[in-house]
Amino acid sequence: MDRAETGRGRGRPRRGAELDKAHVMRVALSCFAQDGYDGTSLRAIAAGAGVDVAIVARLYGSKFELWKAVIDHLADQMAHAQTEAASFSPDGRPVHLRLAIALRHFVRFHTGIPELPRFFSDEVSRPGERRDYIVLRLWQPHREMFLPLLVEATEAGMMPGVDPETLLVMMVGAIGISLALPVMSGRSATPLSLEQTLLALCLGRDIPSSRNVGKRDDAKETARRIADPALGSGLLARS
Repeated sequence: MDRAETGRGRGRPRRGAELDKAHVMRVALSCFAQDGYDGTSLRAIAAGAGVDVAIVARLYGSKFELWKAVIDHLADQMAHAQTEAASFSPDGRPVHLRLAIALRHFVRFHTGIPELPRFFSDEVSRPGERRDYIVLRLWQPHREMFLPLLVEATEAGMMPGVDPETLLVMMVGAIGISLALPVMSGRSATPLSLEQTLLALCLGRDIPSSRNVGKRDDAKETARRIADPALGSGLLARS
């Protein structure tokens, strides 16, 4: 079938078809996370996304520009998730409750994009333009949202001897390692188990049995237990 019969040129989507850019971004992130920047090609990304490599090249120009587009896409997702950041700010609620809510959002954002911790860790370990860009677009906004709350919790005596900046970095690494649990221990880490564990570590409280987690009837009791530090529960409020 020649070009006249198809009615389209090389590198252009089939008539009536729209390129799913979000899908291309997801495939590109997966490729970069798995094979690294140097081990990834536009052709491999295009093949994974099921599109002509000429389309990808026409849209993004180069692998580096596509890589930047992936970072920008992640930054947009993060900004959307941060629309609830006001719930972390001082508003009369106790800091341990706001920290619980913040950790919940932190875990769910990162586990919702399981390639992100591995991708981020690999890129920030390599000095250069890519590291500078990922720090500017991803790390700094993340830091500006979470660090003040960790500082507040530390100053309130909740985490004595803990450096908030170091803790924030370790939290990102902990998510990445935890997502590798199926390989290391034969079982999977769920977002809820990660939420509970991080909260128990940060607040120094016991966490309840997983048998009681997630039941609708327990929602109000859950919120009450978090809001009252005397009850010593590390379970997150499920609003």
